[in-house]
Amino acid sequence: MTEIEVINGKNIIRYVYDSLLIKNVVNAFSWDGGDGTVAGYYSVSDYSESEKIRLTKELNENLINEDNLVVIESLRKFLKLFYDGVYSITFNKEKLNPDEQLLKGSNNRNNKSLLKADNFYGWAYLGYGYKDYFIYTLQSKNLNENRVQYYIDLISKGKEPKVITIGNYMMKYVLDGHHKLEAYTRLNKKVPMYNIKKLSVEENELEKSLEFAYKYIDKDEFNNMFFGDGLLSKVDYLKFPEFTKLIDEYISNEKTIGKNFNHSFGELFIKMCNSDNEAERFWFDERFTKIKQANYIGLGLPYFIIENNIGHWKRFPIILKSDFDEWLNKIKK
Repeated sequence: MTEIEVINGKNIIRYVYDSLLIKNVVNAFSWDGGDGTVAGYYSVSDYSESEKIRLTKELNENLINEDNLVVIESLRKFLKLFYDGVYSITFNKEKLNPDEQLLKGSNNRNNKSLLKADNFYGWAYLGYGYKDYFIYTLQSKNLNENRVQYYIDLISKGKEPKVITIGNYMMKYVLDGHHKLEAYTRLNKKVPMYNIKKLSVEENELEKSLEFAYKYIDKDEFNNMFFGDGLLSKVDYLKFPEFTKLIDEYISNEKTIGKNFNHSFGELFIKMCNSDNEAERFWFDERFTKIKQANYIGLGLPYFIIENNIGHWKRFPIILKSDFDEWLNKIKK
């Protein structure tokens, strides 16, 4: 593993809380010249035109022809396109199942507006559980069959062109090498790849990632993820009040208040109700008041109970207003 710190990066590629934000690249692909995706990243940087061409060709050629030490040095330069932080680079070869591990669909979450300055990708917003996934950042409809055949021929002759990914051991985004992946999987060969992993952690990464998601993905899709994926109790609502507004909208919506609150709300209510922070307890009191003011008949509020040494979530039915106080006693520690 090679560890590299990026200082004064170009801010083209940003990885935050397992989400990926890429500055909207110029359509600068030159398949005959082999520039590919790397050229797109460099195209929106502030390097001179000659430097963009030189750095692109150097990295692409090294990924095909050179040994590990030379490739690492090229990747060190490539990382200058990233946001500041500490990153690691590791190399391995892996046999992939293209039907189960390669996500080739429209995973660019720019459906909300194609005119945004950035392209957003996020594992939490894809509707998939944890697995060893490789998410394409170049949609499969944009793959060039001639380029795939070029790599098939190259690999068949004994060359090992490498792929660049970013992510963790459970999920990686393909930054460069979509055509190489296609070639390797068609040949049923192991894929040699360099994976970039972000080691440093930004302050409030989750909230920043959620802000990106809210900006780029469909509102209904975001709400399904936000209220259903166990994220509610992890958000710092005091620093990011816009997410409190989402909670309040959920509570005051007649269509949602008639539903039972799930365990994610239970975790949130218990955390805020029993917090050592007075401001968080006050936050809970405000939400609790809003729930009581809404249509409460038949509402099921979550609480956690241990029975026979096994903990599980249950719902406390609210039939009368006095039931709220009974529920409150069940979640207070």
